[in-house]
Parts: sequence; C-alpha cells; structure tokens
Amino acid sequence: MQKSFLQVYSDAFHRIPGWFTYDAALMFMAYNQLIAEDGISGDTLEIGVYYGLSAIAVATLRGPGRRMYAVDLFEELGPNEAYGVGRTYRERFEEHMLSFFGKLDFLSPITSASGKLKSSEFVPAFSFCHVDGGHSPRETFADLKFASDILMPGGLLALDDYFNPQHSGVCEGALEFRRRHEGVLRPVAIGYNKVLFQKLPAGRDLNAKFSRAFPAVERMPAADIWDAPVYLFGKPMRGYFDLNASKPERLVPFGAAGVVPKYVEANGMNVQNVVREIHARIEKEDGVESLPVRESAELTALRDAFGRLYQARNAVGRMPPGPNTIRAKLGKHLIRAVQRSLFWYTPQIVSFQNEASNALDCVCNLIAWQMERTAALEKDARKHSGELSAHSGELSELSGELSKLSLQLPLVRTTPAAVERIRDHEPDQEYARPLPNAFQFALQDRFRGSERETLEKLRPYLSEVETWKDSLPRAPWLDIACGRGEWLEAVGNTGYGVIGIDSNPVAVAHCRVKGLNAEETDALGYLRSLKSESLAVVTAFHAVEHWPMSYVLELMQEAVRVLQPDGLMIIETPNPANLLMGSFNFWKDPTHRRPIPPALLEFVYEYFGLRVVKRLDLNRSPQEERLPYDEIGVVHRLNESLYGPQDYGLIGRR
Repeated sequence: MQKSFLQVYSDAFHRIPGWFTYDAALMFMAYNQLIAEDGISGDTLEIGVYYGLSAIAVATLRGPGRRMYAVDLFEELGPNEAYGVGRTYRERFEEHMLSFFGKLDFLSPITSASGKLKSSEFVPAFSFCHVDGGHSPRETFADLKFASDILMPGGLLALDDYFNPQHSGVCEGALEFRRRHEGVLRPVAIGYNKVLFQKLPAGRDLNAKFSRAFPAVERMPAADIWDAPVYLFGKPMRGYFDLNASKPERLVPFGAAGVVPKYVEANGMNVQNVVREIHARIEKEDGVESLPVRESAELTALRDAFGRLYQARNAVGRMPPGPNTIRAKLGKHLIRAVQRSLFWYTPQIVSFQNEASNALDCVCNLIAWQMERTAALEKDARKHSGELSAHSGELSELSGELSKLSLQLPLVRTTPAAVERIRDHEPDQEYARPLPNAFQFALQDRFRGSERETLEKLRPYLSEVETWKDSLPRAPWLDIACGRGEWLEAVGNTGYGVIGIDSNPVAVAHCRVKGLNAEETDALGYLRSLKSESLAVVTAFHAVEHWPMSYVLELMQEAVRVLQPDGLMIIETPNPANLLMGSFNFWKDPTHRRPIPPALLEFVYEYFGLRVVKRLDLNRSPQEERLPYDEIGVVHRLNESLYGPQDYGLIGRR
C-alpha cells in the first residue's frame, strides 16, 4: 500500500535535521482546518526555515492556488555542517521541499533578515505564519509585528520557544508586542514548544470548534495566557488521527488513543462500521473464530441510564399529560404561567440535559470500544498460544539432535594464549593494525550526527556542572578522546579552561582549525604525566567502549589521582539496556569493543573512590518510532527496551 503524504512526512523526521516535531505539525493542521472551514484560507509564511522540516507542513496550510513565503538567511548562515562542504542551506531546503511537492512554483524564498522586511510590501492575505527566527526581544517583537500585519482577520500565528528558558528573549519580545499592540493577537493553544495565536477580530470560538471536531484528542485543563483561555497539549497527537486516511487539509480522528464515536463520518463513510467490516474479513480469511463480546451488567445498566436520560431531556419545560377535567384545565393555565416566569431558566436545564446525554453516550461508546479491543487481544493471545504449543514439539526434537551432534564433535585443544586472545577478541597480529585515522574520523560524521546536534546533546552536562560550581575546584578541565571538539567548544563558551586530547591526528587537526586547545597523545600516557590533584573535571564521551577493560581500569585509577577533591568525572557511553543499541546500532562502529552496562560502570566508579552523584539517561528514540498502545504494561516495557535511552552518562565526584 502506498503511504499517504502524512506518513511520508513522518518518515522525513528521521532524515531532515531540525528541532520541529511531528506533533506540532499536526496541531498546526488541525487548527488550520478549522479556520479554513470559515473561509480563512490564504498565503502562508515561515520565518526561519533551516532545512525545511517545518516549512513542509506550513506549505500544506496555504489555500488553493496561494503561495508560501520562506524567510531565512540561507547562505549567510555560514558553512553547512550537517551535509558537508559544497551544498548550501538553500539548496538543501529546496531539495527537501521538491521531494514533497514535485514543483516549487508556489514557493517564494526570501534571503534576508526578517527584521528588514516591510509589511507594506505584502498584501495582508496570509492565513498562517510560523515565527521561528531570531530569539532576542527585538527580533521577536519585529517578527510578530510583521506577521500580524500581513495576517488576515482570523488567521493563525505560531510562535516558537515562548516558554523555553534558554531563549527568554522570545517571551520578553512577545509581551512587549502585547503591551504595545493589545487586542491584535489572541492565544488559543500551547503545545510542543509552540504558542498558537489567532488574529482579531475573529469569528466563533476556535477551541470550541476544536472540541467538536476532535473530541477524543486529549488535552490538559484550559489555562489563561494574555487573559485568554487556551488549550494545553502535551501528549503525542499522532495517535489520535488515522494518518493513512488523513490529509494535511483534513485530519481524520481515529486510532489507538482515541475513540471513534458512532456519529463521526469521513468522506461519507461510517468509520466504525468500516473498521468492523475489515476485522470480520480478516478473521474469516485467517479461519479464526471471533470471540463474542459479552456486554457486562454494569455497561448494560449504564446504557439503560443513558436511554432514560435521553428520553427525559426534552421533557423539561413541556406540559405534563393530565385528565380532561376542570381541575386539570385550571392547573394547566397555572403551569403555563409558571413556565412563562421561568423563561430564563428552562433553556439552561435543557442545555445541561443535552450535554449530560452526550457525555454519557461518549462514555458508553468508550467502554464498548475497550471491550471490543480486549476481546480482539484475547483472540490474538489464544491464536499465538496455539502456535507456540505447536512449535514447542519441534524445538524439543531440534534440541535432541543438537545434543547428538555435540557428542560427535572432536575436542579442540587450545593454548592459554589462544584462549586469552579469543576472550579479548584480539585478531591475529597480521590483522591487528588500526583502522586509518581519516576513516575513524569520518565514522563520527556518519553515525554520531552533525557537530551542531552533538553540541546540543552535551548541554545537559553543563547544566549539571552548574549545580556544583560553588564547590568545584578552580583548576583546568580535561576532555579525553575529544573528537571533533564539541565539548571543548561548549565548555570554552562558559569561561572554563579546558584542553582536549585524542590519539587521532585528523581529529586534533580539526579541533585546532576551529581554534580549540587540543593535543595528539595517548590518554593513559598523558594522565600519567600530570601531577596529582591538578584537574577539576575529567570527561570522556563515547570513548570507554573503544578500549579493553584493563585499559579502562588503569585510566580510571589515573583520572582519580589527578582529580582534586570535589572534582568531577563524567563518562558517556552507549546504553546496552536498549536492545536495538546493544545488539545492532552499537556495532555500526567497527572500533567498538564491547558495551558497558550502567551497573558495571557505576561499580568501577565506586571501586576507585568516586561517588556517583547523577546518572543521565539520554537520547530516547522519537515518539513516532515507539509502538502504539503504550498505556498497556507489556507494550510500555517493550518500548522502553527497544526505544528507551540509547546512551547514558555517569557523573562521579571525588
């Protein structure tokens, strides 16, 4: 089956660099769908497109025959680190856009600082603007002013990093915009590092429309920002929509995390009936008898209560039946007088009855869907249990055959040296030559990620070190196996003195070109040359998995010797508790020797007198890679084993 646009776009998040999330894209599309239904459909704009990951989504939000404007510095950003020399940012951006849209006659790239743009040069016919440019207060204010000027009334504006503490200038600039231009923008939603605004004047309540269109999408209780109630979204959105049936301009509620009510229609079809028909067809083809879904007594009682409430909801305010007598006729006139006196109150009761009926209907549908799903899981479990029983006999036979063959194998005599060589995974001397230095350095570019991405991954360590800065010794830092120098660059920007060492001359030359302090030397030999208690911090990121354990132990002993009291030892290494990492991804680097479990490395710390003060579980797989139904215990454990932290870091203190 050919993938839909949204499914292909989801796959693109694994190959196109950027800080945008798939859930933010779905939030944009959902709200854009609502304003399009009110006739608000025009051009779109993005400030700060980078490689186009978010621009692909913004381009889909434009109206029929309308344009998308992409504002960025492009070539003025400097060298293209993520893709190497020879390809500019703009070329890569247009290449990614072309892969989704086939032709770019709708696209207008603008190479300029957004602050230089004048709204008077644009027609105010934009329905959606995404602001992800500069993060200073001045830049944010200017971007909001420009975007709000070109938006049509009721159009949407998405602002990035409003609540990001590392970019406080965004919030400061936005608040200054509100102070000077109050009543221009109204916030409607917060989620996935974005704040979504609507330009005033606007028509109907957009969030009320959202609740009616997507009732199953989970959101946190409404909060106020800028004196306006907003919806808060935290959980992944993709589980609430059928990505195969959905299009960017029309999302279809469906899937594991949401309930499809019986009245939800898509393209004229009843989704529940279609799904049930598919399930019945699959069961018929598999020859598996379907388990009957027996309604519990509690659900039956709940449905009965819903029926009584539904019948009674329209009786409020109506004349009760009565006999055809004089007393009844007099009472009828009295009741009508009371009705007229309560004209302001009766509609409220009717409205409450209607909402209560709708809520109870949704609860019944939810419970019924859960019962059907449970029955389907029980059917699958019963089927697989039979298959396991059938294969258990075959396994017993194979085990017997293996035992017979093992008795027939001749004994192999090995020398102690050969056993030691096998144990340490050491090849014959003829093939023990190290890999070329340039090859090893290129491995980092391929599998470690770009230098910018790696730098971002290392920032949590700086935050942790900051918590110890008052008691941290005033002495130099040492980074072992400094590689491309990301940690040297990060530490240097904070003002600490740091030196990097690496045995690879290509890596050292790369660091020196960037103006970083790096030396080509062996780590253990360098540590032995230092005086005792001469360093404040020793770090080794993705290094220990390359060395024999005997080398690691000697290096730890020397590192503890040269650390001053209260000094820190920081090591990061792949996490073998992640099964994909331990069994597959770890071995992409042929210089890796063996993964080191966290418990073993913690023991090494403690053995040499270091106190482990923090363990960081790092670099989880993106949410879209995880298996659905994470709320089920066994699925959650499987997700953690396959898609949990790919790396871990240990911070020890002397």
